[in-house]
Amino acid sequence: MTIRTKLALNILLLLGFSLVIIVVLTATSRRIDEAAAKGELADRIVLGAADMNTITYDYVLNPSERARRQWELKHASLGEIIRTSTLALEEQRAILERIRDNHEAAARFFLQILAGDRKKQQASRAARLMIEESKERTVAQLIARSQAMISDAHALAQASYTEIDRVQTWSFRLIAAAILLSLLIAALISYLIALTINVSLRALARETKLVAAGNLD
Repeated sequence: MTIRTKLALNILLLLGFSLVIIVVLTATSRRIDEAAAKGELADRIVLGAADMNTITYDYVLNPSERARRQWELKHASLGEIIRTSTLALEEQRAILERIRDNHEAAARFFLQILAGDRKKQQASRAARLMIEESKERTVAQLIARSQAMISDAHALAQASYTEIDRVQTWSFRLIAAAILLSLLIAALISYLIALTINVSLRALARETKLVAAGNLD
């Protein structure tokens, strides 16, 4: 193998490893973006569920048409976030499904609260006390469902952070291995080139001495 061939091979190998590193970095960036999007989704669910809890307390303390409308709007906006979200991993899809179930259950409990408030307006004193007790239990269940959504969203966020760490670790190891391997191959080819040059120079020096001694053959 000539020196030119070895140099060309060295360049091709380095270009190949550079391409591998670029591909790894591109894939890593895409996967990190996907994981970050899941973390952003989790944050939006946490904020939405927390706002629902706040509005729920506002409605319980001061039942009004405005508070009811705010709760329904917040529930609808949170439902849109959940409905339009898609996750690839089965475990994360299961978490999102639990969030969706709790979101729907929260709406049912709020409807029960509204129905109880309407009944209370025309009920007797004793019936009002019973309705109020039932309302307290329903409110507790609604809040529990919202807290469950927040807890699941935190689990989704943690899964996102774990995935980012795993992708970064994987890409770091792969890139480090590619760089190390390229350096080793480059060093090996450089050694072979130097050895070829050294052998050629020695042969040239030996033949030159023979010519200088008068051996023109």
